[in-house]
Amino acid sequence: MAGIFAATITVSSAGTAVQITSTPTPFEWAIFHIAEGNSNDVAIGASDVSMTNGLTLEVVGNNNYEKDSWRIDGKLFAESPPLDLSDFYVDATTNGDKIEVLAKVL
Repeated sequence: MAGIFAATITVSSAGTAVQITSTPTPFEWAIFHIAEGNSNDVAIGASDVSMTNGLTLEVVGNNNYEKDSWRIDGKLFAESPPLDLSDFYVDATTNGDKIEVLAKVL
């Protein structure tokens, strides 16, 4: 399955966590990026993610060139099992807000 994973994840109902993918997808690195046009912040975390329990990606003014993002390494050590995109969820304050995900999958 080695390659690139790219997706836009929409939170249809604010307050309800949305899984990044239901397919096991171990990764080498991943970038979570707040999508253009969002009304408010989004949060990334485990299945219990909420706007008060997770890493918050913030809407940064009206500047389309300045967007909040988070990069994580999925495999830090050769002997460690890699992180998996299916373990990550997103939530939002506003219905329809989104994140974009780009990852190098193993």
